[in-house]
Amino acid sequence: DAAPALRWLHLRGAGIDRIATPRLVDSDIVLTNGSGNHAPNIAEHVLGLLLAFARGLPALVRAQQERRWQPPKAGTVFELGGQTLALVGVGAIGSALSQRAAALGMEVVGVRRSAGAAPPGVARVVRLDQLDAVLAVADHVAISLPLTAETRGLFSSARFAAMKPGAHLYNVGRGAIVDHAALLEALRGGRLAGAG
Repeated sequence: DAAPALRWLHLRGAGIDRIATPRLVDSDIVLTNGSGNHAPNIAEHVLGLLLAFARGLPALVRAQQERRWQPPKAGTVFELGGQTLALVGVGAIGSALSQRAAALGMEVVGVRRSAGAAPPGVARVVRLDQLDAVLAVADHVAISLPLTAETRGLFSSARFAAMKPGAHLYNVGRGAIVDHAALLEALRGGRLAGAG
């Protein structure tokens, strides 16, 4: 209403779900986005979270803030090399993350709507209908999907039950892809070791 001459609307990020109203979709306004332009820094953010969990940094930072020496408990720190990272979404972010994770010696498995050629760093790509089989063996699961009718609530209680016990989850896609109550239940019940 405030911009009757508007002909083109560009968003700097990838997600358009908040503004793609029926009125906008039905209009003649061109809608574009900056899909992929944040891939390097989002991939590095996930990499930072992977390293933080591997080295037990959340517990160490809490202990530091409380001014106490708290060495890591046995079995709480680990090496990322040799672990499996499932990329649920192998677009620009997944591709950027795969190269970084592979450089650390992780086995990277991509999950997307259709199988195809694997981007650099991805050992293999499987279809979305094989997601639960991949979750059963993945030590880490990084979600970088757009929010669609198909992906809304994709990570539910049933999906968390399919995950490898003690796995870590990282969601840099849209929030509604994950059922947050189910995620909290999986974390509190010890099914998942952490989420970022």
